[in-house]
Amino acid sequence: MVWIILLAGAVGCRDGSVSVHTGTDGEGTVDVSGGPVRIASPCTLTFTYECGPSGLEPKAGVLFIVSPYWGWSAPQVSNPGFPGYTTVDCPTRAVVTEGENRSILVQLDSGNLKSGEQIVFVYGAEPGKGGAALSDRFSESAQKFYFLTDIDGNGSFAMIESQPAVRILPGPARRLLVTCPSERGVGESCQLRIAVLDGAWNWIPDWEGIFRIKAPDIFQPAEREVTSGDLVGSVDFNAVQTGVGRFFVEAAGSAEHNISALSGWSNPVYVHSMARKSRLYWGDIHGHSVLSDGTGTPEDYYRYARLAAGLDFTSLTDHDSWGFQALGENLEFYVSEGNRFNETGRFTVLLGYEWTQWVDGHRNVIVRGDSLNIFDHNDPEFDSPRELSSAFDPLHTLIIPHHLGGGPVPFDFGMDNRKRYRLAEIASVHGISEVYGNPRMIYNARAGGFYRDALEAGFQWGAMASSDSHDGHPGLRTGGASVRGAVAVRAEELSRDRIFEALYIRRCYATTGARIYVEFQVNGFEMGSTEVPVFRHAEISAFILGEGCLERIILVKNGEEIKRFYGTERMARISWTDPAAGREGDWYYLKVQQMDGEEACTSPVWIGDLNPR
Repeated sequence: MVWIILLAGAVGCRDGSVSVHTGTDGEGTVDVSGGPVRIASPCTLTFTYECGPSGLEPKAGVLFIVSPYWGWSAPQVSNPGFPGYTTVDCPTRAVVTEGENRSILVQLDSGNLKSGEQIVFVYGAEPGKGGAALSDRFSESAQKFYFLTDIDGNGSFAMIESQPAVRILPGPARRLLVTCPSERGVGESCQLRIAVLDGAWNWIPDWEGIFRIKAPDIFQPAEREVTSGDLVGSVDFNAVQTGVGRFFVEAAGSAEHNISALSGWSNPVYVHSMARKSRLYWGDIHGHSVLSDGTGTPEDYYRYARLAAGLDFTSLTDHDSWGFQALGENLEFYVSEGNRFNETGRFTVLLGYEWTQWVDGHRNVIVRGDSLNIFDHNDPEFDSPRELSSAFDPLHTLIIPHHLGGGPVPFDFGMDNRKRYRLAEIASVHGISEVYGNPRMIYNARAGGFYRDALEAGFQWGAMASSDSHDGHPGLRTGGASVRGAVAVRAEELSRDRIFEALYIRRCYATTGARIYVEFQVNGFEMGSTEVPVFRHAEISAFILGEGCLERIILVKNGEEIKRFYGTERMARISWTDPAAGREGDWYYLKVQQMDGEEACTSPVWIGDLNPR
């Protein structure tokens, strides 16, 4: 028997049709005991369902569903010695069956249950005998388990109003993540963030211990020691002279939280002689929470982005319809959480979602303000790319192609007006989409559909990247993936308006996750510029500061790699004149490759007074 949830309040019926609940379906409450549990560990959880005012009539059913995401054992009732073994204690005779969507169905026989009577589910029964359940491999504050009820026995189920949730704790400390701004001016404060992570990149916010910090000689004080209790948000250092440097941190914790001492280097910081009007900010604007097919609550997501990953800005882009409920069912909560964590000057949250149509390619929608409309791909009025584009104000919305060149749904260049798109996501957990042939290119690759192909076809797309994280780790590598994805923007203020504007005018670049500092100009015009006058020759200038040692820097012109440059360890300065005469329509971008495989790719500079085609 197969039971499939399609939308909140709509489930598959016994005859295969879709039925929307009416009346009292969805009544009842559930309590859970046995938590919190540790990541990827055997556990036993007891769920007590209590009937609501209507009770349960003969042939009524209660459906128990365990999340299919990230490692939970499928519940089962037939093999006590296997993971996920579940027992059911019902006061009246009932039939208990397994569903193919990781569910257990309890269906009453001829008897009924009254209001207040209980059915007890023990998920992971027989601990120590092989029947315990294996928990999620990622930590989160509230992992939901789903209960639906069919009160009158007609085959139509509805979710109960409040689903039980269990906290998932991280594992032992294994990593130290140290981040800081990529640039500062002499006399400015530099905020250093330190986060202790387990082996799966889960954050351990309650880790206890001491951090010993050594600053580069361009900052004061030279050394500091702080306890985890004193570390609220960040540790400040003062920039006292120009130069480039990195912070080094050692951490020693109690035996309870730490097996051995941890250490880590920050990303490089470039100190200018004075504060610049605009500066570089780091973000990840593509990721998912438990509201679709990700891990953790929106609060978990934003806290990790800011306090663990040390991002300056982010966007949570849950799928419009992909999970247990359509995103529109939770829109008010979704928007309010984003607005709650947005704070001008400290941390920017851009509201957005992922339009998840499985024919023409996925698109991330990012809006400028504090409100968001969800135009769902399941709605016939918005089930095509052109209909999606027409629904949004083009001046206040970015629609960003995803899965260029391959992946689960390769993006189709011909499905929409070229003027509507200003950016393309060229790296994520799925791989790199910059050019066909990259050793870490996106899977299911199809030649002709990559970022460079789009530029050659006349699309004026800036380059950005983000993680597409589903593990609750925006800004960091997903376990087992070779690519993360991050976007850097140059903006005059850390705010919604200025970050959105920088993305909109393509003043941004993509990296595979490393915080590689890049400045790139053609004839003095910054990356993303589209109205550069035609000069006799193009003067190329760049400054690159890598997190790791640089291997090569490649200049791409009109789709061809025309020049390679090399730096000294982590730094390179470029000043070069293209000997070919400039032509209207020429375009250039810079690709940086580190020896460790991390990459950066700038948005292009387009020559000529052109209008996007």
